[in-house]
Amino acid sequence: MRLNRNLPPLAVLLLSSTLIACNSSSDDKSAKIEGYVDSVATLDFQSFNAQENALEAKGLRVFGPNADLAADLEPEYVTVSADSTTAWVSLQENNGIAKVDLLSATITDIFPLGFKDHGAAGNELDASDKDDDAVILRSFPNLKGMYQPDGIASFEQDGVTYIVSANEGDAREYDGFVEESRVEDITLNASAFPDAATLQDETILGRLNITQNLTSAVTQSTPYTTLNSYGARSFSIWNGETGALVFDSGSDLAKQAVTAGVYPDGRSDSKGTEPENVAIGTVAGKRLAFIGLERANAVAVYDISDLSDVTFVEMLTHADDVAPEGILFISADDSPNELATLIVSNEVSGSITIYEADADGKFGTNTGRLVLVGGEAAAEISAYDKTTKRLFVLNNGEDLTASQVDVIDISDTANPVLESSISTSTLGGGINSVAVSNGLLAVAIQADEKTDAGKVAIYDTDTLSLIDSAVVGALPDMVTFSKDGTMIITADEGEPNDDYSIDPIGSVSIIRLK
Repeated sequence: MRLNRNLPPLAVLLLSSTLIACNSSSDDKSAKIEGYVDSVATLDFQSFNAQENALEAKGLRVFGPNADLAADLEPEYVTVSADSTTAWVSLQENNGIAKVDLLSATITDIFPLGFKDHGAAGNELDASDKDDDAVILRSFPNLKGMYQPDGIASFEQDGVTYIVSANEGDAREYDGFVEESRVEDITLNASAFPDAATLQDETILGRLNITQNLTSAVTQSTPYTTLNSYGARSFSIWNGETGALVFDSGSDLAKQAVTAGVYPDGRSDSKGTEPENVAIGTVAGKRLAFIGLERANAVAVYDISDLSDVTFVEMLTHADDVAPEGILFISADDSPNELATLIVSNEVSGSITIYEADADGKFGTNTGRLVLVGGEAAAEISAYDKTTKRLFVLNNGEDLTASQVDVIDISDTANPVLESSISTSTLGGGINSVAVSNGLLAVAIQADEKTDAGKVAIYDTDTLSLIDSAVVGALPDMVTFSKDGTMIITADEGEPNDDYSIDPIGSVSIIRLK
């Protein structure tokens, strides 16, 4: 997920007066009033510092300048179990997933995700953006992909919770620290890469971005025996109890993108289709995974009902949509028109596109679309309130003077209508995420200085009035509710400042509601 640009304050609350009724006497108001903040627990990873070497040996990355594990970990995304007892948090740059006991407010495990072998059959990739737009999927011995998931989602099957990860990949690049290099610019070990001269050609492997800093102990100052690239160019399914890999899509996202005519060869040297986010939903008796492909401008749909036989279903595209960032599934029971619905928020085109399932459970034709004011980044993460039939969309548009949450009426999915916008500029810096549950809208807000503590603001989805807020860790990058609506959980990324002189501790915050 891309950090917002720390937009300057705007001392105005952008709300349509025709939509605000602060003295509302709706029947569910008492339930909403009970949703005030009761307590906040912000959990860090300091208890795992002693395990740093053991975790690194299994594939976790701790590699920032002079950082220990607790300071280096950057929580990115959160998913919560169906029974609201457990959360899982992606640690994207660090190539791991953390497990959190919500009842005891304890981080219980860190699962290192290890590496994907791009020398193995089925894991091929195209590593060149200089091959005349040809898409040539090859195997490369001693090339390992770091999974580095961004968005994650979860489902339960036979009493086990499984985590689905969109393995985007991400590199650190600051004024004070840059980890990326290209294969053509490094020295390869002659024994590990006897064909180094051929491999380093820009049409083969030379253009591929790899890390120079796998861990703090591995800086690759000597000739490389192994290359580690960003992201696995896939989606994966992990056992949430053990962290074991259950399924990986291999090179199939690239193959399906080629078939659909949307493969972005200009990104082959980086992360390929760049799986950004994932949502899960049940349609026509099938459990589907929707994988947003940021650089392919598409959403890949897979049937994951049978973990031993995961199958591709379809590729969703719209000619004018660029860079899907937010993927939101709405069940038929909750949707405005009793049809399973998928809403895609497209960052670069600033558009939201609505897809509805047909009688066969396919989403191939979009129903409605709306381009938001603000230009690039006008549509990022979205959340839906089934009672008001409103969509709340994070708008970090580059043409705006401050971040805002756009409020969209989707009661008629064919004609989404912008009702109003909410500004949170008086509460802190920019907005990073939104979530909805039981008539409450939670908004994750970073501080004016991103290394300071952030905040979650809570609004009434009916009146749009601010009803409470809570202080959380530095840079709350993602916010979600527990399934029962009693908790709000944030992944507090704790990114360093530009010169890396300040690197706040990454954390997970649990806000308990009354």
